[in-house]
Amino acid sequence: IFNNWTYVRTDHAIKFGGEVRGSPRSEVIRNSISGNFSFSTQPTALEGTANTGFGLASLLVGFPNGFTLRASDPLERSMYYLALFAQDDWKVTRHLTLNLGMRWETDTPMTDRNDAMNGFDPEAINPVSGTRGVVRFAGRDGWPRQPYKTDWNNFGPRFGFAWQPWGNQKTVVRGGFGVLFAHPF
Repeated sequence: IFNNWTYVRTDHAIKFGGEVRGSPRSEVIRNSISGNFSFSTQPTALEGTANTGFGLASLLVGFPNGFTLRASDPLERSMYYLALFAQDDWKVTRHLTLNLGMRWETDTPMTDRNDAMNGFDPEAINPVSGTRGVVRFAGRDGWPRQPYKTDWNNFGPRFGFAWQPWGNQKTVVRGGFGVLFAHPF
């Protein structure tokens, strides 16, 4: 979901808007996508004779003796991208325009509907070895459901200008500055 609006009044053109983008994911992890068939020598062996038969021949005549398919439970995961912005294009004089703005955005951490995630806790004491560091499971024994906390402090100021020196119609000097925050992962 996103929308942008523009409001124009005398010397100001104010733009503002926002975005909410969900990223749902549902996946099943399979070690082999089609499964594993096995073929023994028994279907092509001579009756009553040991050490005869051929596994490839059992394959060719369509006699599998085993099949396995391993898959994880469905992983239902989601995360969101959120953003807001506002900008004012202010015509200070006929020959000078300032662009002043602010952008805020964040990516929420991935969350699994069934808490099918884990993480490493370097501070916890391993009960088996007595050393630091254990694997912890999401949402259990006080361990958070998400791998990290949402960073709500991602503000990016913007500043720009356009100037026509001495009222010259053929020359325009432009400049700008902005701050972009890095994501926590």
